[in-house]
Amino acid sequence: MNHSFRFLTETNPLRAVLRREFRAATLNRYFQVFAAFSTVAGIAAACFSESADAVGFFVVQVALFLVSLFALLAGVSSAHAEREEWPLMFSQPIPRLAYVIGKFIAYVSIFAGVLVLLLLPALLSGAALQRVAILYFETLLLAAAFLALGLAAGFLGHDRSQALIIGAAAWLFLLFGFDLIGFFTARFEFV
Repeated sequence: MNHSFRFLTETNPLRAVLRREFRAATLNRYFQVFAAFSTVAGIAAACFSESADAVGFFVVQVALFLVSLFALLAGVSSAHAEREEWPLMFSQPIPRLAYVIGKFIAYVSIFAGVLVLLLLPALLSGAALQRVAILYFETLLLAAAFLALGLAAGFLGHDRSQALIIGAAAWLFLLFGFDLIGFFTARFEFV
């Protein structure tokens, strides 16, 4: 059996990585700040929207910019958090794929919990449960995509600053580059 996929049959290495990452994430300043921003943004969306249906538009903007940025920063931070410990860690019987997947699952689970803070005020203000649930899962998928991008940038970068530059450049291109490309390919023809 291939040693890379051994964690599929033996869950102990994956559980060990999950426990380690949950402990590390609770101390991570990015998640503490993200939880505070999510709570404030959710309350602001509920308070300042004219109707319950308009809350979703504000939350989408928060999701596009803040959630994606914090997921990227959390991925880079997680990838470089124990870089000095890698030789010792990889001498243990934990496959590297289990290590990476464990990090990803742990951080997506934490994002799933923190995103509730963003969307709970929308539910309390009277927004439709089905729309908020769809928005929640779409935001969670966005966070997972940018978390994967952050982990990839963090593992590929030689140091934290290089990984942050790679991640920030990708974030800027994905958020603004596609809009600019679409704008310029339309040849400024507005219908």
